[in-house]
Amino acid sequence: MGFKGSPAHQQRYMDDFLLEFIEWACCYIDDIIVASRTFEDHLAQLGALFAKLATANLALNPRKCSIGFKKIQLLGHIVDQFGIYTVEAKTAAIRNMAFPSTLAELEYFLGLTGYYRQFVPFYALRAAPLRKLATELTKGIRLENQKRAVRAETVKVPPPTEKQMESFNQLKDALSSQQFLIHDDSHVPLLMAIDASYEFGYGVTVYQVPADTMEDYQITVEQIQQGDYDRRLERVVMFLSKELTAAETVYWPTELETAALVIAVKKTRHLVEDNDFPTIIHTDHVAVKHVAHSTSLKTTSPERANMRLIRASQYLSQFRLDVRYKPGKENVAADALSRLKQLPTKVDIFTANADIIPDQDRPEGTQSFIQMSPEFIEKWSTALREDRHYRSIFAELESKLAEADGSEAESYGWILKRIEGQPLLFVRKGDHGGL
Repeated sequence: MGFKGSPAHQQRYMDDFLLEFIEWACCYIDDIIVASRTFEDHLAQLGALFAKLATANLALNPRKCSIGFKKIQLLGHIVDQFGIYTVEAKTAAIRNMAFPSTLAELEYFLGLTGYYRQFVPFYALRAAPLRKLATELTKGIRLENQKRAVRAETVKVPPPTEKQMESFNQLKDALSSQQFLIHDDSHVPLLMAIDASYEFGYGVTVYQVPADTMEDYQITVEQIQQGDYDRRLERVVMFLSKELTAAETVYWPTELETAALVIAVKKTRHLVEDNDFPTIIHTDHVAVKHVAHSTSLKTTSPERANMRLIRASQYLSQFRLDVRYKPGKENVAADALSRLKQLPTKVDIFTANADIIPDQDRPEGTQSFIQMSPEFIEKWSTALREDRHYRSIFAELESKLAEADGSEAESYGWILKRIEGQPLLFVRKGDHGGL
């Protein structure tokens, strides 16, 4: 927004605008948040805010104010200088919920988990069976909101299918512990990994290397832009996901991958525009790079013109984007969506490329992991016990495990350990003792 005239004239108009905005906003909002980088800045900004409120003849209730706190609970999140966390009470409520018995309970569960969707990788995919069920149950309910709410209380949910129960458990597991996202820093390059799949929809991971981490490891902005740094230092800002619409299911691959890029930029436009540097976006589809960086997609043949790509290119051209191609095998964060079938039931992802770094190459005190549900562990244990290649080894070690009455047994480099009460077979690596 701009104001014409002298600097003093502009300032007066700006002050008047702020006063009108505060008066309007206070009629519709319940919270005023002031976040500052230093305590000195915080005091100065609070002083300016209180002065504007006093001029507008508005008062704050001291009992409802939290001033000078380093950590605060806000709108179902815990916010501090390091990032944003889920609230334990909220996640505990999700964890303890039984499968919904009515449409109203199902919609409540989807609304509660959907509020935390930025913490959950592939949320749209995981919630798809339940959303489809809610849509089917909603058909035929064409009443006013109040009557519809009453009606939703009476619509019974049929016994869940295997996919619906798996979706329910995956969402509960994904939020069963406190999740963490870092704050976006406009002074540090913003990174994204995008991918699209006809089966799984769109997936986007937004991440950065925090400024304090860059300082600790002496990493420069140029190194981040060139990709010359330890990828294990990346931290997630947010996860984004979206199911395909009926129209999008007939897109050809380049259109689909380009649509993923457009959705990623639209959802993070406030971050992209505020950042000091061009946003670096990794894709495993090379044509997307050409569409994003193309100055013209015109053709002499109207039949060959792809208006969908032209519109996408025109939209993307207004942003500072650095779209880069990486093959799927190298671009783990982007390609994870396509490889989702290979993942176990419960997956926790905290760093973009953690799953491809050997344990012996990790700095001391760092780790990545994949958590497996008890059901998956039980199936794995049963498969090892019945496999013709491993059943003799498994049987020998299982008998030793029973005799020793311990948690593990070893023979010739093979180790049988109890995980979640189920025996699993491991092999010892070389001489360094890792599994």
